[in-house]
Amino acid sequence: VRMSPEFLARGVAVVLAHRIDPTEVGADELEKAIRDEGIPGAARAKLLELYVGRESKGLEGLLVELSGMKNDALALEAMRRLGESGSGQALVAIKKAIASDSVRRQQEGWTLAGVVESPHAATLIQEGVDALVESLGESPVALEVLAVARESEDPKVREALEAYDSAVAASDDPLAPMNPSLLGGDRRKGGQLFGSHPGGQCMRCHISYGEQKEGMAGPSLVGVANRGDRRFLLESLVDPSAVVATGYGVVSVQLKDGSTVGGMLESEDDQKVVLSIAGETRTIERKDIESMTDAVSSMPPMGALLKPGELRDLVAWLSNLKK
Repeated sequence: VRMSPEFLARGVAVVLAHRIDPTEVGADELEKAIRDEGIPGAARAKLLELYVGRESKGLEGLLVELSGMKNDALALEAMRRLGESGSGQALVAIKKAIASDSVRRQQEGWTLAGVVESPHAATLIQEGVDALVESLGESPVALEVLAVARESEDPKVREALEAYDSAVAASDDPLAPMNPSLLGGDRRKGGQLFGSHPGGQCMRCHISYGEQKEGMAGPSLVGVANRGDRRFLLESLVDPSAVVATGYGVVSVQLKDGSTVGGMLESEDDQKVVLSIAGETRTIERKDIESMTDAVSSMPPMGALLKPGELRDLVAWLSNLKK
């Protein structure tokens, strides 16, 4: 009787979680299940975890084969196991991952490149950093490449890092230091961050669906992906005062009579400025204004509250909010 893939996946999870002895299942049966494309990749990856513990003959060859499989979960688990074993084939699998079409696989490949002790791995990392110098950090794998490079003691890698840091410092683009967070994020994780990050507390000020509620401190994010590209979204996170949405920027107005008025800028034109002050609207004629500050967002810069990877995930999530 063939069990459903979902049932098998849950069964494997129970076996691993409760340390149930699965020795009655032979290595051949495990390998057959691992190769079964009808079983979800996550379950096959768990089965591989059991199989590796058997230290079966031909394990290295199987791991090399599995590391090239289409399913990310299974291929990544095989690649990790190769790296942990110190196999000489690990770097081969890593290079395949880096050259794949899967961003997730590329990212994991670069991360594992940092644990492989080989001059060839150091050269690979150096080449990865060199590519970032050219793109000024705009790459879906930039965070992973930079992370492993900064842990490396290889002179060539250190030299490449210095070149990258110098290029970023010399750039007239204020967003250049944050470029590694532009691409490659996980939008699912980004949505979770929006809903639950204790530092960002995004949901206190913004909504991502439905109608904007009265009194919300920040603009609605419904359709925000249509307002600008990923650079616009990243800038909105790390420098929220760069472009302030109408009705959500705080200004201070110096009047010609010597008094000062502060409030939320609702609108302005050549004739007047309209402020919201403690829930009430006040219109000020331009002719009565001596000076007015630029609108400042009440939102704190998220670069100080979120990790670069979290910023990357949020950008990915925001870029998907087209409706």
